[in-house]
Amino acid sequence: MLVKIGEVSQQYGISNRTLRYWEEAGILTSIRMENGYRYYNKDSIKRIKKIMMLRKLRLPIQDIQRIFISNKLSYAIDALERHLEETKHEAAELNALSIVLERLVNAIKSQDDLSQMFNSLDGPSNTAICELE
Repeated sequence: MLVKIGEVSQQYGISNRTLRYWEEAGILTSIRMENGYRYYNKDSIKRIKKIMMLRKLRLPIQDIQRIFISNKLSYAIDALERHLEETKHEAAELNALSIVLERLVNAIKSQDDLSQMFNSLDGPSNTAICELE
């Protein structure tokens, strides 16, 4: 059974452009009929589901390419472990940023107008900005 690109796009909530990009990246294949439309078979649909799962995990396309090209479990594990460490680092940075933003909001709440707020942000004694830097 073959499914048109538009139907796949609608069924899985991804754009036609994304599907074409995945083909350009070499991680997905389609069948071109005489009418010029792209069609996907059941194996391609399974691949789309795998790609979508990995993208939901925010795995970069380059890592997905390497996983599918190598077809080795060890590479998938390495890519996922590396991504896990990057995600933990990003989460720590976001946590620090939220603390600084909270302090900044509390510091500028005492200002009377917008110009005073920007003046207070520009001052060398602003510890919230210093922490962020």
